[in-house]
Amino acid sequence: MSRFRAWISPIAMVGSLAFVAWILIRDKDALAAIGDVSLVSLGIFVLVQIAYLVLQSYRQWIVLTRCGGEHVGVGSWLRIFLVGRLLNLVFSQAGNVYRGVQLKSAHGVNYTDYVTLFFAFAWLSNVLNLILAAIVVTILGSDTDLGTVGGPVALLVLAALLIAAPFVIRELVARSPGLGRRGEWLRGRVLRLLNGSGRLLRNRRFLAEFIASGIVALALASALLYSITRSLGVDAGIGDIVLLFALLQPFTLLSITPGNLGIQESLFGAVFGAAGLGAGPGVVASAIVRVTGYVALALLAVAVGARDLRGALARRGSGRDPGDSIGAGGGS
Repeated sequence: MSRFRAWISPIAMVGSLAFVAWILIRDKDALAAIGDVSLVSLGIFVLVQIAYLVLQSYRQWIVLTRCGGEHVGVGSWLRIFLVGRLLNLVFSQAGNVYRGVQLKSAHGVNYTDYVTLFFAFAWLSNVLNLILAAIVVTILGSDTDLGTVGGPVALLVLAALLIAAPFVIRELVARSPGLGRRGEWLRGRVLRLLNGSGRLLRNRRFLAEFIASGIVALALASALLYSITRSLGVDAGIGDIVLLFALLQPFTLLSITPGNLGIQESLFGAVFGAAGLGAGPGVVASAIVRVTGYVALALLAVAVGARDLRGALARRGSGRDPGDSIGAGGGS
């Protein structure tokens, strides 16, 4: 079984990249459209990506402070978040493991609380995106094939199912018969995770912060994807793009291959194709999102690292221990 799991990532990468190559061979014009994207536009895309990264880090920090990490500073989490993103580009899930280990060793946040953070953020983000997308599509409409099939109603049904899922799972786990010592240990951890996630819904201040930041995040992501698709000559409205983003987002949270290379492009191609916008432009749009995201991540990591280095040198010059603040709970 372990040998099979070891082969999942390379098989998924080869298969998805073959699918992407097949799409681009069939639609050579989509690849040629990259030449129409100006350097100024690419620079703007990078800036939007930087803003989106910082915002996503902040949103995860909001969840973290309610999941056992209330003493972790926003600056400290930003560093952990960025290193995790960089590691995920090299090894699948390596960044998620690093974050859990770093939170445990440097800040005393146990692994169950970190898993609760990861689960709660993914769960609430997708629920919020689906609800917001339903509102946007209702107001602005969507002319895509996906928008005309069910539309807002389908999005709200998906959101309702996602909201109910943790509570249904919690009841099933709580009512399950004796599972032995290991089974009882696992059940306790699962119940703790699900109960912790559910409690977030009763925290009004948290919900207000998370929803407000989620609206901004959806606006940034949709603006980026809309600008990219328009630069490629794809005739898609804002409602169309918001719908596509809400449908794509759940599939990008789990890293199957390093950086989800091939997987992300395949999903973009499949969803754009199903929407009637063309699989080729979807793949190319994904490639632009990936490259500008890499550049944004590198620039932001260098900026944060340079700031930490300047702070360390200043503290060394004043006789303080550089380790007092770098990675410490206070953050900035």
